Amino acid sequence: MLELERAQGRLLRASQVLSGDLKPRRDMSFVATALERGFVGIYDAMDHRTPRLTGVQAALDAIAEAERQIAPDLDHPMLRLVADSLGFASRHLTEAHALLAALPEERGPTAAPDLVVSTDVPRLHRVDRPSLHPRILVEAPAPVYEVVPPDITRPKSFDELRDKVKALQASAVAKLAPKSEGTGTLPPPPPEAIDEHRPGFVPDVAPAISELDFVHGQVRECFEEVAMVGMQRAPLFGDPWRFAQILENRMLRAIDRIAGLGAAALMRLEPLVLDSPVKDPSRVFAVGMITGCFGGRDALAVAERIFLDFEVTDPSCRHELGAALKLVPHDLLPLTLRSWLADSDSRHRALAIDVLAYRGLVTEAELVQAAMDEDRLVSGVALPYLALARSKAIVDAIESDRARPLGEDDDLRGRWLAMILSGHRGTPQILAEAIDGPHGDAAAMLLALYGDEGDANRLLERCQAGPRPGLLHAVGWAGDGAAIEPLMAMLDHDDEEIAVAAAFALERLTGAHLIVETEVEVEDIVAPIPPDPDVGETPGPKLVRTVSDPRDLPPEPSTETVERPTTNRSAWQVWWQDEQRDYVRGRRYRHGKPYVPSLSLVELDEGRATLPERRALHWELVVRTGEVVRFDPHDFVVVQEASLAEWRRVAQRGGNPGRWHRPGR
Repeated sequence: MLELERAQGRLLRASQVLSGDLKPRRDMSFVATALERGFVGIYDAMDHRTPRLTGVQAALDAIAEAERQIAPDLDHPMLRLVADSLGFASRHLTEAHALLAALPEERGPTAAPDLVVSTDVPRLHRVDRPSLHPRILVEAPAPVYEVVPPDITRPKSFDELRDKVKALQASAVAKLAPKSEGTGTLPPPPPEAIDEHRPGFVPDVAPAISELDFVHGQVRECFEEVAMVGMQRAPLFGDPWRFAQILENRMLRAIDRIAGLGAAALMRLEPLVLDSPVKDPSRVFAVGMITGCFGGRDALAVAERIFLDFEVTDPSCRHELGAALKLVPHDLLPLTLRSWLADSDSRHRALAIDVLAYRGLVTEAELVQAAMDEDRLVSGVALPYLALARSKAIVDAIESDRARPLGEDDDLRGRWLAMILSGHRGTPQILAEAIDGPHGDAAAMLLALYGDEGDANRLLERCQAGPRPGLLHAVGWAGDGAAIEPLMAMLDHDDEEIAVAAAFALERLTGAHLIVETEVEVEDIVAPIPPDPDVGETPGPKLVRTVSDPRDLPPEPSTETVERPTTNRSAWQVWWQDEQRDYVRGRRYRHGKPYVPSLSLVELDEGRATLPERRALHWELVVRTGEVVRFDPHDFVVVQEASLAEWRRVAQRGGNPGRWHRPGR
């Protein structure tokens, strides 16, 4: 299987080069067709749709045909890369053929089991079907125009010669003249339609659509549903996180519908996405989520090909693909991702280690190797997972990362997170020095989660010297009772964003619940309009008011409101006069109570926190309890419920109320 996976990867690389811009243009359609047959042979062997030796041999024959087609054009540097990739794929397939030939005679493919509806989490569906045929798009060669000269008979006199020259001149002028737009006469009007409207009848009945067109329409609806849910799963500010289960069930129903539609629905997915006019990253999530719920390496390869196509214009697509692969139940996902760990592109290695570690499918050796990766994009992803795994290698990995020179665009947030999760020495000092750097808000937040009373005072001093919203949020998370009055003073700041951040910090620290409703500013939608000669005219009334009956006009759209802590300093001062005796300088508070780890769990379980806040609460639990229980707010709701139940047994073990206690490692 590993050799077949490597061969598939080499063919994928060759197809990427063929789909690029080859200059000068060459006719690569025959090579693309041969590669498509090679993919099908590999998928037939991997998914056991045919005898595996038969599938491998078919792939070898297709690659040999592609090599013959490309041999005359090896002077082209890009096509030499294609030939090299084909050679590597052929060697991997030859090795797989030899290994399969040494095995006992295999049984034939088994029939797919009955389809079962997904409940709460996605189910792996197996559908009887041929392998999904990939589509390799290559540029058509430049057209060749052949100019046929007119048939001119030899003149027999000077008069005939003169006439022929005049005729040729007139023909040349006619070709250069602009084409006429018509004679100016209009076609006759169509005969007047006969009014045949009768109750219960329609005069013109649309033709019936075919069964295949019906399937394609259903697939489009289901695909758009999955893409929509992928964007809306994370709770917005003020929304309970458990409401996401309604959306998750809608997504699972859409995937189940595609499974019920059968093989024709799956074959429609790739052209549906590739032919879309906009390469939207949400479509990468949708296709990864759908194909990851269907058995077969060919299904997972659809998401892989679409991701590589979209990634050319939008590198952020890897986050959407990773979000989908973290949730799908595909059984061949570890094999695919491990082949990506050896990819030359650091973004692909980072994606692979992120998904493997998230799902608990990575070994400690693979984590250590990724944490030592020369590219900080990869090591920054692997280091926090290595810290959560309680590996003894985390100290060496962090020190190795610190010893490497710092690049201009290097992001150190992954290393900082690994330091607080592992209790690395010198963490508070390192984070304090980074507060004024390019990722200073992240450093301040991690220091608030990890630090002690002195670090809380340091954050407050930095905030008073130069307030900014990120620092104010960190002061609220740190929770020192001494910060209440300075935060109240910042409610009168000229910058409204700073005043609002101070109010949120006070609410997290005190739990006073001094909440007000505020209107959400409606952003103007700027839509392109056709040029209008009357530029100075004012826009006319809305269409809905023009066509509606004056007695039944629709009301004006209501404004959107959101609840947030008040920035009215007087209200906070009235509250403070009654409650200040309950707060002591030098003690840590969360929502008005002396902090213990169980308060983080209560907020994680019952609070209306955003996804980044819930992730920070989990880190805080790890830091303040010294224990690790797997949890991520990206999981399905039922998976989060199970993780929270396990955390309750850990977080209830107590703690020193109001102290910045960190258990020793």
